[in-house]
Amino acid sequence: MKRIQTIAIAARGITQGFSGPNEFIRGLTQGLLDHAPGYKIHVYYDSPDALGLFPKARERVLPSRNRIVWDQLLLPRPLKEDGIDVAIFPKGPIPLIVPCRAVSII
Repeated sequence: MKRIQTIAIAARGITQGFSGPNEFIRGLTQGLLDHAPGYKIHVYYDSPDALGLFPKARERVLPSRNRIVWDQLLLPRPLKEDGIDVAIFPKGPIPLIVPCRAVSII
């Protein structure tokens, strides 16, 4: 089995104000960056307003206001292009077709 080296965080909506899921995304991402130095962390946003939240991560914006379009259509291709080993979906929905292992957190 291939060792996990590249982890993605789906951070859709992280700039839309204070919420439990958004705070969880912030804590999880910062925790991985601080305590998992052997891993490459990629964070995917739906808005350019989020750029710079995690300067140690590879940040990528996939602009969309529609969460279904973002989750199902926009996110899978970059996951494949970036060679992601496992993607974490803190707000629950996993794309129907995902090119890597996936973890949904509800």
